[in-house]
Amino acid sequence: MDTKRWCAAWMVRDIDSSRVKQIIVGGLIDICNQLDIRILAEGVETAAEMEYFLQHGVTLMQGYYFAKPGFECLPKVDFEKLPD
Repeated sequence: MDTKRWCAAWMVRDIDSSRVKQIIVGGLIDICNQLDIRILAEGVETAAEMEYFLQHGVTLMQGYYFAKPGFECLPKVDFEKLPD
């Protein structure tokens, strides 16, 4: 695992309404900031979860809130047009 990245999707769900999760994640955010570790919030599914992380300085996020997986609907790649 990259030492500059830490993810904990299991702590993201309902963080906006869970005092226990807020205390744990808040402490981890403080530790990561002190150690210059970039934080990625993975598993963000609601606007409230996103807002919590933005208010705490976390700007890297991914999850269903931003985009649901859609491999079947991705455009076909023309590999001949890709640079060598």
